[in-house]
Amino acid sequence: ETVPCVARHNMASASYSTKAIFVAGHEDVAATVWSNVISIYDTETDIWTSGSLGRSAVFPFNNPLPVSGDGRAYVWGGDLANGGRSAILTEYDIMSNTATEIGPAASGIARCHTPAIRVGDKIMWGSYDSVDMYDTATGSLGEYTGVPQLGPDADVCGTAAASVHNSRYGVFQWGCATNIYDSLSDSWTSISMPTCRAYARAVGVGSKVYFSGGYKVNVDSVTLNTLQSADIYDISTQSWLSVPTSRFGDDNIHASTAVVGPFMFEVGGSPSGGLI
Repeated sequence: ETVPCVARHNMASASYSTKAIFVAGHEDVAATVWSNVISIYDTETDIWTSGSLGRSAVFPFNNPLPVSGDGRAYVWGGDLANGGRSAILTEYDIMSNTATEIGPAASGIARCHTPAIRVGDKIMWGSYDSVDMYDTATGSLGEYTGVPQLGPDADVCGTAAASVHNSRYGVFQWGCATNIYDSLSDSWTSISMPTCRAYARAVGVGSKVYFSGGYKVNVDSVTLNTLQSADIYDISTQSWLSVPTSRFGDDNIHASTAVVGPFMFEVGGSPSGGLI
């Protein structure tokens, strides 16, 4: 099947109903050309269509985009051609194929390698001591300040995040700490992480959040040692389970994860000294 757009890599992606969406990225192997193209594949009609994000950006961690129940995908941030990072939130209506710029994050922080997630009616994008949010019900941008700090040397990049328990909870992790937001009580709690890691992958399955791979963190300082293990937090029992390295495969960063039914899949990535 010929895709009606240029070939790209470092895209963001999302799915809704029968459609798969691929957003922006690089248009060349050398990663010197930034794209604003959105490609949409409808699995029911077997037809590709194209749209525009309205701005050019790349997403080197290929973070899955949060999607609202009525089919709006949210693209927050992205790396820019000038070497900087964006703090802009763009709303993309999948069914009408239209993109609308919501505005910059209220905090002004341009994060990288950090996914936005949907928690209740909110789209949330966070780092070590600040979480930006967009309330889809009211159409307003805001910032949660006073969030428990994830680590004194934590960066605005590399925070893992996932929503869990039917999107009631948002979970943000960096280093040795994990912050949990409860959308029903509008409150935060902080818990310790069994394995201190940064730039990990996080995905929610049922009542559990799986944190896998990433760089090992020693007393809030990121090392270049990649991790092979995974930690699982069950929000219903408020307990941790650590998965031994022998059961999880290669040490890994930059992998992509997906959930199908009760199963989590981790594909690709960059272990020490190569690619998977």
